[in-house]
Order: sequence, then C-alpha cells, then structure tokens
Amino acid sequence: MECSFYLLSILPFLRILSLTPGEDFMDTFSSVAKFSTLRIFLAYVAYLDWDLHHVDVVAAYLHGPLDEEIYMTIPESVENSGSGHYWKLKKALYGLKQAGRQWKKRLHEVLIKFGFIRAFADDCLYIKRHKGNITLLILVYVDDIAIAGPDGCHIISFKSFLSEDFEITDLGKLKHMLGVLVTRDHSRRLIYLNQSAYIQRTIARFGLENLTPSPTTEAERRAFEDYAGDIHYLSLVGSLLFATQIRPDIQFAVGLVA
Repeated sequence: MECSFYLLSILPFLRILSLTPGEDFMDTFSSVAKFSTLRIFLAYVAYLDWDLHHVDVVAAYLHGPLDEEIYMTIPESVENSGSGHYWKLKKALYGLKQAGRQWKKRLHEVLIKFGFIRAFADDCLYIKRHKGNITLLILVYVDDIAIAGPDGCHIISFKSFLSEDFEITDLGKLKHMLGVLVTRDHSRRLIYLNQSAYIQRTIARFGLENLTPSPTTEAERRAFEDYAGDIHYLSLVGSLLFATQIRPDIQFAVGLVA
C-alpha cells in the first residue's frame, strides 16, 4: 500500500484538468446508509445478541476504477512536471466528482463475490445467508463498515476476505458509527446510542456554550426567519436536524426554526 500512502501525501498538490459533465463523468451519486436502517440494524443485532464489529477501509476512494478517460497535470514535486506531459488516471482520486460512486461500485463487486446480496430497502445494507439462515449483516457508510454475525468466526472470515482487496483498519467491536457512540448491555440485549459528543462539538462550533435553554415562541420563530438566508444559521439548523435522529424529543423545536 506504499502507492496509496504516496498518493495521499501529494493529494493537496494534485490538479485535475477541467471535467465536463456527461463526458468526463456521468453519475456522481454515492449512497450512504440511512439512519433509520442503522437503528433497525442495531435493534436486530441487540435482539439476537450477535457480535458487532467495525472496520475502516484505508484510502477507500483510491480503489475505484474509472470508466472515463481523465488526465491530470504532474505535481511540481515529481520529475518531468511542467514538461507538457500529463498523467492518465486509472483509478479515482479524492476530489473527482465520481470518486464516491466508483468506490461504492468496487465495494459492491467485492461483497457480491463473497456471497452477499444487497437489501432492497437500503443499498448500503448487505445480507449473507447460508442454508436459509442469515450468517452476516454489514452496513456501509462510505469507508466505514459495521459487521454483525451470530459468532466471531464468520466475522473474522469476512475481515480476512476484505483485506485481500483493500487495506483495512480493524477497529474491533463497534463503538462509534455516524458520529454516534454505541454502547451495549448484553445481559439485557440492549444497545444505547449517544450523540452527546457531537452535540457538544456543535455547541462549541457555533459559540453557544454559555446559553441557557428557553421555550421558543411563535414571535421568536418568525424572527428566526429573517436569518434563514444566512449560511451560519442554515448550518446550525442542519446540525440540529442531524441530532434529531436519536433525539426525537427535540424534533418539534428544531422543526420550528428550520
């Protein structure tokens, strides 16, 4: 993986030639797991008391092969830079519009080869069966993969298989996913989700540490609308909307200011 390390080290200096939609790239959409799928996934795992692990794919976007011909200028730190020559990319780089989609396509090919099928309701959820029984479930969020199974043998086997195609970081048992702290109570077959760290970072980011909670009146809600075009305000509302995923008690208040 020395090549991946080298590419990562020069990424800030890469300059891709102009990309034309429909010619240099077609689709850019790369799906990510729905939060509702994550909740159902964790509830299912908790109910069955399955093992739950987490792996991270290193430099994931560099694994996606390109369908188009794309050229880039040679970085100044490389020999022959400025000579009028260019590099033809064989695989995607961070910054390419189609990089996320190409990585998803490549990962899908590998998972299908291992025997997974993609769920109908969410194409980031994959299921592996043996003799009619589910032996593995995985949930993909870009380069983060949550792996669940009835025993560690299936999970270890999958990790070994995945490492044949990608460099992965084995993070052990799942503790964080989508910015959410995950804790388990095996005796009661429960999984708890906690976003307190995310909420504290959001409060600090917008300088709200010294404010105190207060009810939101209709007049105040209308006053907020004057700031609706401000990027700072929109960013704050977006951050709060993400927090409502596991805090339904604030959904009404956030909905008023959204």
